[in-house]
Amino acid sequence: MKRTLTIAIAFLAALACERATPNSTTFGKVNERIVRLPSGDSIEWQLTLPALVKGSPPGLLVEFHPFHSMDDTVGLRSLALDLFPIALRELGPRNPRFIVLRAVSLPAKDRKGIYKLHNYGFVFDRRSDGRWYRLGDSIPLT
Repeated sequence: MKRTLTIAIAFLAALACERATPNSTTFGKVNERIVRLPSGDSIEWQLTLPALVKGSPPGLLVEFHPFHSMDDTVGLRSLALDLFPIALRELGPRNPRFIVLRAVSLPAKDRKGIYKLHNYGFVFDRRSDGRWYRLGDSIPLT
């Protein structure tokens, strides 16, 4: 009984963490590319992946490490707003319906083995007028 309980606890702990191999996740390769933002801050651009939401046209997910506290959501929002035009340029001819900029708590070098990853996301959507908005805002970004 004690062994079964130990195995069950270990299994639940593994489910709570993201499993990865060196420099990759189940989603793709994790990069260590440093991007300098117009504000003077820097972020580590880790991943660019398709974002699929049932019943919605495809979007894109960009994961980045902010080098700031994940508790400072105002600071994270500012970084995401600075990163957004850079992300648009990076997309080139791709034309997603939405973009998710997701701040993650670990730099790429620490995303190996089993680890716990916290994230905070910002969603930008392209509306019928062709302009980009932060989700829930009425003022266009572009």
